[in-house]
Amino acid sequence: MRKVLQFYCVVWCFLAANTRRVRDRAVADILNLQQVYSGPNTFCDAATKPSLQTLIINNGTVYVGATNAILQISANDFRLTNTYKTGPQNDSVDCTGPHHCQAGLCKANKNLLCVNNYNKILVAGRGMLIACGTAHRTCDLLQLDDVSQVYSNEYELKCAVPQHSILSVRNPNIQLTSAVYLNPAQPNGKDDLLYVGAADDKMTDCISDLVDINYLDPKCTEMSIKTYQAPRATAAYFKEEDDSKNYVQFGKADSTSFIYMWSTSSHVFTLRKSNNMVTRLSRACHKQFFTADSSGGETETADDGYATYIESEINCQVNYVTFTNATAAEYTNGNLFILFTNSSLNKHVICSSPLLNVNEKLDAARQSCLSDDPNKAAKLVNKYGLVIDCQNVQISKKGINCPISQNVLDHIFFEHIGGIRSSNPIAINEVVSFNTSHYGDLTGFVSAQTKTNTVFFVGTGKGLILKTHNQNAQTVVSEEITVSAKAILKDLRIDKQEQHVFGLTSAEVFRVKVENCESLTTCGACLSSNDPYCGWCIQQSACTSNQTCGQENVWVGFGQDQGKCPLVATFHPMHLSINSVAEMQLSFTGTALPVQSGSFTCRFTRTAGGRKYLDVSSILTNYPSTPSCSFSPGPSLPLAANENSDHVNVTLTIDYNGKVMAESAHSIIVYDCSLINQLNNQTMCSSCESSKWNCTWCIRSETCSNDTCTDGSKVNLISECPTVVGFADSPTHIIPYGVEKTFILNTSNLNPTLNGVKEFKCIYEVCGRTTKSQSTVNINSMTVECAASAQLLSCDREHYDVRIFLQRDNYVIDSPKPPTATVYNCEKNSRDCATCLQFRRKFSQCRWCNSTSKCLTANQCPAADAVTGIGQCAAPIIASILPLNGPVQGGTDVTIQGVNMGAVASDIVNVTIGNLPCISDPQRYQPSTTIVCKTTSAKTSFSSRVMVQTNYSRAVYSTNRFFYRIVTVKDIAPTEVISKAEVTVSGSGLNVGNSARIVVNGNSNTCSYRNETTLVCKSPETTLPGNYTAKVEVDGFTVTLKVPLEYFSIPRITQKADINSFSSGGRLVDIQLNDVRGVQTASLLVDGGKPQACRINRTSSVVSCPMPQEPRVSGNRKRRNVSPSSTTKRSYNVSIVLNGQQTIAAGLVKFQDNPQLKSISQLPCASATSAGVGVDDGNDTQSSAADTVVVQIQGTGFANANSKKTDYQVALILSSTSPIPCVVSFIEPSSLFCRAQAKRLKQYENNKIAIQVSSGNWTDEVPNVVYCKRTEQIFMYIIIPVAAVMLAVILILLVRYRVQKKKQKRERKLIMSKLDDLENKTRETARNAYYELQVGYMTNLTDNLSDRITYLPTTSYFTQTLFNKTTGHPVQDRTALQHEPVNTMEALNDWLLLLKKRDFLITFIRILEEQRRFTVQDKGSVASYLTACLLSDLPYYTKIMFELLSHLIEKHVAKNPKLLLRRSESVVEKMVSHWLSITLYDDCIKESAGKPIFLLTKSIHYLVSSAPCDVIANKAMNSLNEMTLLGSEISHETVILRACIDDGTSDRDKSTVEVKVVNVDTITQAKTKIIEAVYKDRPYSECPKPDDLQLELLSSTDRREGIVLSDIDATSEKDGYYTKLNTLKHYNVPNNATAILRPPGEETPASQDSKAPLLTNERRTLYHLIHPRDDESANGGIGMDDDNNSGKKANTVIDNLMKRPFQEMYLTRMVRAKTTLQEYVDGVFSAILCPKPLPKSVRYFFQYLDAEAAKHKVSDPEVIHIWKTNSLLLRYWVNVLKNPEFIYDTNKTAIVDTCLNVITQAFMDACTTSNRKLGHDSPSNKLLYAKDAEHYKVMVKEFFVNVSNTAILSEKEMNDVLRKRSTEYGGELNEMAAAQMLSSYLIKYREQVTDSLRENEKEHFAKSVEVICQKLGDSSCCTTMV
Repeated sequence: MRKVLQFYCVVWCFLAANTRRVRDRAVADILNLQQVYSGPNTFCDAATKPSLQTLIINNGTVYVGATNAILQISANDFRLTNTYKTGPQNDSVDCTGPHHCQAGLCKANKNLLCVNNYNKILVAGRGMLIACGTAHRTCDLLQLDDVSQVYSNEYELKCAVPQHSILSVRNPNIQLTSAVYLNPAQPNGKDDLLYVGAADDKMTDCISDLVDINYLDPKCTEMSIKTYQAPRATAAYFKEEDDSKNYVQFGKADSTSFIYMWSTSSHVFTLRKSNNMVTRLSRACHKQFFTADSSGGETETADDGYATYIESEINCQVNYVTFTNATAAEYTNGNLFILFTNSSLNKHVICSSPLLNVNEKLDAARQSCLSDDPNKAAKLVNKYGLVIDCQNVQISKKGINCPISQNVLDHIFFEHIGGIRSSNPIAINEVVSFNTSHYGDLTGFVSAQTKTNTVFFVGTGKGLILKTHNQNAQTVVSEEITVSAKAILKDLRIDKQEQHVFGLTSAEVFRVKVENCESLTTCGACLSSNDPYCGWCIQQSACTSNQTCGQENVWVGFGQDQGKCPLVATFHPMHLSINSVAEMQLSFTGTALPVQSGSFTCRFTRTAGGRKYLDVSSILTNYPSTPSCSFSPGPSLPLAANENSDHVNVTLTIDYNGKVMAESAHSIIVYDCSLINQLNNQTMCSSCESSKWNCTWCIRSETCSNDTCTDGSKVNLISECPTVVGFADSPTHIIPYGVEKTFILNTSNLNPTLNGVKEFKCIYEVCGRTTKSQSTVNINSMTVECAASAQLLSCDREHYDVRIFLQRDNYVIDSPKPPTATVYNCEKNSRDCATCLQFRRKFSQCRWCNSTSKCLTANQCPAADAVTGIGQCAAPIIASILPLNGPVQGGTDVTIQGVNMGAVASDIVNVTIGNLPCISDPQRYQPSTTIVCKTTSAKTSFSSRVMVQTNYSRAVYSTNRFFYRIVTVKDIAPTEVISKAEVTVSGSGLNVGNSARIVVNGNSNTCSYRNETTLVCKSPETTLPGNYTAKVEVDGFTVTLKVPLEYFSIPRITQKADINSFSSGGRLVDIQLNDVRGVQTASLLVDGGKPQACRINRTSSVVSCPMPQEPRVSGNRKRRNVSPSSTTKRSYNVSIVLNGQQTIAAGLVKFQDNPQLKSISQLPCASATSAGVGVDDGNDTQSSAADTVVVQIQGTGFANANSKKTDYQVALILSSTSPIPCVVSFIEPSSLFCRAQAKRLKQYENNKIAIQVSSGNWTDEVPNVVYCKRTEQIFMYIIIPVAAVMLAVILILLVRYRVQKKKQKRERKLIMSKLDDLENKTRETARNAYYELQVGYMTNLTDNLSDRITYLPTTSYFTQTLFNKTTGHPVQDRTALQHEPVNTMEALNDWLLLLKKRDFLITFIRILEEQRRFTVQDKGSVASYLTACLLSDLPYYTKIMFELLSHLIEKHVAKNPKLLLRRSESVVEKMVSHWLSITLYDDCIKESAGKPIFLLTKSIHYLVSSAPCDVIANKAMNSLNEMTLLGSEISHETVILRACIDDGTSDRDKSTVEVKVVNVDTITQAKTKIIEAVYKDRPYSECPKPDDLQLELLSSTDRREGIVLSDIDATSEKDGYYTKLNTLKHYNVPNNATAILRPPGEETPASQDSKAPLLTNERRTLYHLIHPRDDESANGGIGMDDDNNSGKKANTVIDNLMKRPFQEMYLTRMVRAKTTLQEYVDGVFSAILCPKPLPKSVRYFFQYLDAEAAKHKVSDPEVIHIWKTNSLLLRYWVNVLKNPEFIYDTNKTAIVDTCLNVITQAFMDACTTSNRKLGHDSPSNKLLYAKDAEHYKVMVKEFFVNVSNTAILSEKEMNDVLRKRSTEYGGELNEMAAAQMLSSYLIKYREQVTDSLRENEKEHFAKSVEVICQKLGDSSCCTTMV
């Protein structure tokens, strides 16, 4: 009893805590029951998984049959109310009674086993619940209102043993169906019958737990319907009749399965199918099983159980396809619905028929059997399945009156024969259909009826509920409701009110609303949703069900015309300019808007890219007579040219109280004429005049205006527009390359002196680039002369077009058809004579020049030397032919390559091989170089040279011969295949020709490998298994194989089970397949990793595979687990790949950590005693205990992964001998025992050995284990050898000393020579540094900087400032909380309102800061979240900040006032930082300081990258910081690359630019500089990254292919363990080389070589410019070499000084860099300290600090100076200077960062009032700006004076500024998300907050806090409120 109570407690407690709601389109309530079974004795074994089996609904209560439990759930509030435990139970073949009957149920209680009870059947009626499970194979009777109580209302249950059991199988996977009929004429339930469709075992010794019913014992395989009388007080539990009356058998279990059963008042119906997927429907009368006479006795029924039985096949016809495989069914309201499936078509259908029609067809079959018609439509069938003809039928003299209807009686009985089987299937009609490839398998369904439709709720194997119906003969799925990741089970039920659908997964009970109309927010969306439940409720302006809308309101329902929706049909005007104001006249259609108490508003919105650009409203007036409202787009609506449009669409809706009452049929068009110029830069004027908007072209301003021109100078007609008409001298110009050209352009309406501007510029568009030249205007002839030099028109192409435009300032003169000249370059076609002449066909001035062997123009080549006809060219030359052989049947494409082989295809007269023609293909001909011809058939094999005959020269022959070969095919193996299996064809001559392929059933595969005698191919795919004829084709050769290929279906895994393995892998896994015929190879994949080859056992169809190591775990690396849930098993998907093509899922593998070994000091010697210390399992192969040594190995994890002793191998190893095996005899989690032969261990005595343990791929060992340590003295054996060694050492030392003396003399001479070289180098270095300081360095820096400032988006700036993140923060996502529950959103709204209460917020912050656990990081987070919450109300935020700051000032004044605002140790200090960041963003950053800071950052970046920079050491030659200064002399040169980027997106990026690089740059550095040059004006985040592109160096001759350069490849310089990064100098990249960046593609041979690995098993250290050894010995350091290497030491000392002189020698480089950047640094300091005008926020804040100082009588000016400096300069500007990436979208490298640190330090020094003296020992970074610091200090003082001298700023003026900022920035961040994060601190410190509020008599705030906590889910709040 205690265990039962404990079980109930677990269920109640778990469900109370785990009821949750999941939303996915519709709402689903979920009861997750996985942990219900967490108590003891819940299952018989730990391997059993809890599962749910069946579900029914009765009178508002849901009953669920689960494993070992019955659950009772209230349907209204969906909570668990009662449970009843039904298992596990002890059971045997003799136990057939209910489990609560204690005695006499099991014969002799023998063979008892623990079994789980799978409750398969639930039937409700007469106040009781019949629950049938697999334990004891019987049913329990429970009370309907409380299933925890056994039913005993009227009937006293007797515990008698029945003769037969209800259920015959105990397998949870076997589906059982049932139906019950309760006779209303018998109130005591006497004639109640229970029907069960199940596997029968009449034999009492047939108990089985097998998985599949097909494997049951043969004597237990009959299927039957069992009938049982209801229990009575005087009867046994279920009174049994004899076998002939309570069994109706339908055949064998291996051929029949039940689908559905139901009953009417008179009959029972069953639906079942056989293995051939044929579905049968049967009917039988209740009274044939049991009747009662008026006296209370029982009348005799017919002798055969088939008395009224009749059956027929049932199917569904859909588009001429017959569906026979039924999987689910439902009978409701007189209609039968059946779900059919057709796996070959991937289709499911639900078909229906009235039951009346089904009965009529069954009765027709019965009448046909009784008729005299010889062609009977039925047969007779007995209970053994025998079928006979309907002849000599004898009518029984007995009968039962069993009415089907008023006119039909089912009372015919047949003597000892059986029932009737109809020969004509019953065909029913399709209602809806589904494609399984989209939804997966359908598992079950339930139907519901609306006013207009039958709606089906269909469950799928993917955890979806599909709501579907038939609409206009089409299947419509109106909703896909995600319930779970698990499959939906078959039982789906709907409640009586048809409000919810109930169903099951294996672990969850769920409830789904039948409609989710509220998610559809507009009338159009509501009516177009195709949801029969939904319609538009006009009064509520919401999508609701008809019931929710109410009868008094207007409801536009499903299927009605959308024209009934309230709609703004028209409005005027429809087009508006961006700066206009209009009164919109509206007209409405559809249902009239309801009369409301308030006013309707017109709402105008414009949204693009997820951002709302416009949202304004105005009052709708004069509705409904002449409705109108005003609209002004205003400048707040941005129109961008990058949208490729000069207008935008604005949406109009009619709103009431925030609800959309009516939408507009059209959008309002808002246009901006000024954008026309940007979109039509070739036809500015004419496009403006011809636009469909009211635009005007202003002549003087040369702009397109929305209004009239202010000066009155406008164009009235398009013909008045200034226009370039064309060339004056000819329609077109064809120009040879390299000549100057003057173009004369005809113009019209040109006014060259307008606005005093006299010059036009000629613009040339050449190959994607633009060049310019001056023009000469002839006003009389209206012509313009453009003189273009050869360089302006140059391009590296054969021929190209040049388009010419005229431009004045930003105005381009209209050129509808721009004058276009063609430039041709003859020399580009100098490959050979024929190529040149082919080009001459287009450009007649080209000719082949014999003397130069080039293609030149007529002016470049003398006429006598020129070749103008193909006949004058040299004879063709055949360079190669491919292939060199082919079949005699012909059909081989021969590719002939050479030179001068014609200019056009017609020049090729004839191609032959011997005497046989080879038919050339004109389509594949390439002038001069390539001919492709197809061979014709030959009579026999031969070889000959290929002849080519042209129409201008003699025939030429190839050097190589072409061989005609005879091809034969002998055999193919294997002949048993699956699709894509590898087959081998044997024969001869198989490697000739172009290719070979195998053809099966019209499908073909090209063979992947060929040689003389063998073809290896993949078998083509076929749709069905069977024998197929195969053909082999080799070019024109075709042969049909004599032996057909037998195709088999793709094998499937018969059983998927979890696999266990160590993380290192290696363990063999056996996987059972149903068939391996056709399988040649198999491999195992874990999580898509590297395949592991498997062995195939063709006898048992078992695949044995080694398990690989765990993904993402390398070798034996230890895994550190950080959470308890991840300490043991880690699961991955396992799949089997057959023949390298077909992949089959094989379940999961669970990896566990490898065992860990502990050290062992020694092993005992072999003895009888020691041998007995182990654990033996009796199977040890050792001869006796005395002959073995037991080894106990200690560690952890030996029993992991279900390990067995055979999984381990142990060996004892001594290096000089072979290992000795140690046989494992026993394992436990912390120990492993093994035995080794003592005789072999004898030789190991007193030696150290290693114990090696392995399992699969895992191997570990315990080293230095002493075996059998002896105690004998061994000192004498050591003394003599040691003495001899010592004597030898002494002699060696004496000899070495003598040699060392001689070397010292040579070393002195070497040092003196090297010192002279060092002195000369030092002089040269100092002189070069002095020269650069005097003449300047990089004076053109400004020309190389982009003027475009790439600011971060405003939202990113705020999140970067507040949270140090630019992306991914929840406050950036406006939809972050849209799926949160309503309670949570209400709580957050209340929380926001509470934060806007001054008294509460001040108290809340103070309380938080008083908590010890409230860290500095927490203070910063609270300030950031509070700023995000109050960004829309900056005046209030400012007021709170100043009040908190006043308290802080008061606190510091009493202690140390100079520390105020120095650190961010309080919330208000962070708030001050955020306030300044917000208020100064527009006034300072955008208006003044933004550009100087950006230019400073860019100039530092450019300066650093323009000289050598070591990417490994992060040091540069140009640096302001000594830490990153490159302290060595690097020989380098500047190289110019002509580079472009091909990113595959557009041609714009492919223009070539000149890029300056340094020849010592790495490849990645070069790629970075190219990207920066090409995308000079792009933000950094929009540029491609160097790692995503590869650098190709193009050759000068072939620009299509190049050499791929990379940082590391096989050619990299290696020095021991060091590898140098490749540089441009390493690849000898010349000046003006051409390079291209493109994404990695197909690898060229060069790139393959470059990517060859350096060394596979070595770890290397990379370096760039500074060798690590040089760095270690920097500044002339001397290594610790011994004296014997004195000469080497001398070289090392001097070489180190030569390579790395003293660092201080290069400090002048810092001065040089500082001088170069000085103007940018001064510009930044001026922008910060001399702003014009002074920002109002700074003035207001400084006024506040002055007032606070006066208030607290702080008179020391230094204190006030420190306050202002700490707040503004050191808190805000220092952060901006150090971190420009907070503001700009740019890349800040580590070296640039160190340089900015130096400048920032100089700025900080300028802010101090103290004068710190610097000496020669001061840091170089401080000394760099020591001279400038005094000047900057003066600027700081003047800044403070200027602020003090400005007028006093009132609070109102400041609030106006703050309100403007709130309006601009209020919508940038999601304040609800910020409020949610801030609420975590409220919950964490709830008690402290509420207690303090109550102490301060603020009880109303305390209550609000409690309510908010409760809504946010803080359980402790609930306790407090109670």
